[in-house]
Amino acid sequence: MPSSSIPNFMLVIVTLLIAISAFVAFSLYTSFVSVKTLGQEYVIGLSKSVQISLSPPTYSGIPPGYNYFNVSFLLSITAPLKYITVIPFVAPSSVNPSTATPLNQQNATLNFSTPNGYKGVRSFRLSATVYLPQGNQYLTTLNNVYAYNVSANSTYVLFSTLKNGQLVYLWVLFYYEGKWYRLDFTYVNPFSAGIGLYALSGSGLYNSANPPGAKAPHYVTTQKGFMVGLWFEPIASISKPITILNVTITVTGQGKPPFGIIINQTGSQEGGVDLVASVIQLNGNGGYSVVSKATIASDLTLDNWYFLNFSFGSQLGLSREVEITVFNQQGEKITQNPTILSIGEETNGYVANFTFGSKRPTVALISQAFFVSLQSENGINAFYDASNTVLENGYKYDNSETLYNIISGADNELYAIGYWYFMYASYPPPTQISGILWYWSSNTLYTATIPEIGQNTYVLV
Repeated sequence: MPSSSIPNFMLVIVTLLIAISAFVAFSLYTSFVSVKTLGQEYVIGLSKSVQISLSPPTYSGIPPGYNYFNVSFLLSITAPLKYITVIPFVAPSSVNPSTATPLNQQNATLNFSTPNGYKGVRSFRLSATVYLPQGNQYLTTLNNVYAYNVSANSTYVLFSTLKNGQLVYLWVLFYYEGKWYRLDFTYVNPFSAGIGLYALSGSGLYNSANPPGAKAPHYVTTQKGFMVGLWFEPIASISKPITILNVTITVTGQGKPPFGIIINQTGSQEGGVDLVASVIQLNGNGGYSVVSKATIASDLTLDNWYFLNFSFGSQLGLSREVEITVFNQQGEKITQNPTILSIGEETNGYVANFTFGSKRPTVALISQAFFVSLQSENGINAFYDASNTVLENGYKYDNSETLYNIISGADNELYAIGYWYFMYASYPPPTQISGILWYWSSNTLYTATIPEIGQNTYVLV
């Protein structure tokens, strides 16, 4: 009997040890799972408590092309943490916002305000795998992107540079138990919030007679050669004619009345717009007579940009005529041949008045305009370079520097160049915009302004 009881006793002991080992293993496993679950629940809880607040954007366009904008926001992040990590970046709007990820060219920085202006928050390079709190799901792998450790519940300024078709993103990250988690993110489309370029819809009167600082004599118009050009965009088609450009020239010589060159826009039968040019002779009673008139372009498409110029002058072979040409945005002529209108007699002048667009109703936008006056045949190339430059650079490009370079090298060749840039890349646009006048006098190049009488109206492009 004692001999058989010993194996039985050993069997009981072995069974008991196996049971204890299984219990310990199960306890360790459930403890690990419990700790892991508690960790995930903690991160999930944090993600639910994060709140990101962004102010309305402020912005300014980047010259001279104004294809990109500097956009800034006030940023505040509320979280039950002392410090958090954030990554600002710019990404295309075509990407799903929940999966858009920062790349090396983030085009966004974080700053804070000081009494001496804004100062950049110190950044660091982050290369890491990032997970979502829910289910510990893999999100992406970051490669050497800029990140910022910031204090939660504080206010910062997010600066970004972007173009239309891009969004500004902000990720909020948290490092926990060896892993990076994206607690929250937000994105903003600044262009849906009114960011863009404002273009002139109607101007006041610009009188070139006495620009501030101008030294006499300053020739604005001359019978040798004179050209006016502008970029415009038809945005409405209505049946009655509406003036989008009016240039009135005061003629020198006793008894010679002023004359005007007027461009009217009217609705076409096909739903576009026609352009009609008229040359008028003013009389002393406030009336006028039409010298010549013609349709210069038919059925232009709404919401497309076009370039128009007209020129006259003896050294251009147009002593008693004005030549008018219209181009599309690609620089192609709308009609094979320019329109030629009579201006009655050979005229000379020193000053001109300009009005652009129409305030009521608004039918077209004007982005920029210029004029150039010729002094000698040696300046023919510079004369036409002014128009070609404005055409080739497109409707948005600010040509102030390029036109200045043209006239600065044209002493004894050009009398003057006047220029208006009517697009404004921040809000609100100004009620008045002065034109710039560059002119030669006694072998010295002067700069003056062409003041405006009245106020401008604008439309967001």
